[in-house]
Amino acid sequence: MHKYLFLFLIGLGSAQAADLNQGLADYNLHCSNSACHGSNVKSNINGVQKAANKSSEITNAINKDLGGMSILKGVFTTTQLDNIAAYIANPTGAVAAAVSLSSTSTAFGNAAVGSMSSGIAITVNNVSGQSLTGLSLSKPSADFVLMNGCKSTLAIGASCFFNVYAAPRSVGALSSSVVVTVTGNTATTSLALSTTGTAASTSSGSNIVVEYYNPDLDNFFITSGSDEQKMVESGAVGRWLKTGSTFKA
Repeated sequence: MHKYLFLFLIGLGSAQAADLNQGLADYNLHCSNSACHGSNVKSNINGVQKAANKSSEITNAINKDLGGMSILKGVFTTTQLDNIAAYIANPTGAVAAAVSLSSTSTAFGNAAVGSMSSGIAITVNNVSGQSLTGLSLSKPSADFVLMNGCKSTLAIGASCFFNVYAAPRSVGALSSSVVVTVTGNTATTSLALSTTGTAASTSSGSNIVVEYYNPDLDNFFITSGSDEQKMVESGAVGRWLKTGSTFKA
């Protein structure tokens, strides 16, 4: 008897650990279309309740392309699938987020240490039905760069965007996140970031103009001097990252 009670409590603890608010946000972004499962999971449109606390059901549906769900292959992390499954099981326990993001995870792949990857634009949409104030974005770890184009206010139905870049400081797998919050709304919306830092590249040589960006100063800098490039890339004058933009002088 105690053994089964113990196992039940472990399962209950796992369900409670899921982020219902994030599950709701991801569900609304990818699954709530009327042709899919609809905005009300209790209606059990296209058998969505099969996935209640069973993320494996969502994975199977995606892998088997049930109802065209193969378009979601690679979209969700394991944590996101668990959150969605928990939300389907307990929709009343979630608070609707005031905003949605065009993506909830971004993988940059390999990026050289001391350089900055190409940017990825993320759109923030006001889905609350009212004007928002107190919109803010958290800064990711220093292995990533955030360029925020959003103001603290966002009108009804309006959108804004921000750019994220990988800027690894060390070799190996790296991850972080950007969390979007709105004053008065307890739900948060997150963007997961990941990259793999690779060995730093060398300077481009003489007469090649190299562009750098300093995320701490929010300034750009260009130079064609190979000695100056080496000094900048050594970190002696602050954290300057190669943007990848070059041209011959």
